[in-house]
Amino acid sequence: MDSTFKQYKKNEIIYHMEDIPQAIGIVKEGSVVIETVDFLGNVSLLSHIGFNQMFAESYALTKTPMYVYVRAVEDCTIQFLDVQALEKSPELKDQMIQILSNKNKMLSQHIFHISNKTIRNKVLSYLSFMKLETQNSTFKIPFDRQQMADYLNVERSALSKELSKMKSEGLIDYHKNTFTVYSI
Repeated sequence: MDSTFKQYKKNEIIYHMEDIPQAIGIVKEGSVVIETVDFLGNVSLLSHIGFNQMFAESYALTKTPMYVYVRAVEDCTIQFLDVQALEKSPELKDQMIQILSNKNKMLSQHIFHISNKTIRNKVLSYLSFMKLETQNSTFKIPFDRQQMADYLNVERSALSKELSKMKSEGLIDYHKNTFTVYSI
């Protein structure tokens, strides 16, 4: 399989909106985020991509321009797989179908969180999902506060206010990106 490795610095853009990627990215060190920026400069964080996770596969396979940016959250190393080489391997195609199915599930979950009307319900949806996903009432999320606000499509100050209320009501506890859910 034809692949190359490239290193990126924190906040460096890996793919720009409107790029037509020729390769699928796999995070080998660090992490990246998929985000979009509207014409007013408002950022919406769509997903966080960590170790051994792929990005840009839908765009690369369909040879269409990206509607999003891919940005390094920290210094990272990315492996790029040439799409033409991928198309020649039936085994890799099967793996790609599984990966795309999992991504579809993840994006559906994101839509479920942000479709809630109140900030509290968005937070409850996300934290409930994380508790279920980790099978633990204490877990780390992959976001800082600004990224969490962007992911849930809310203002950071409003998110912080709601988290403080939920903490004072005894529903949750948190320190930085570690949360404990008491009664959700």
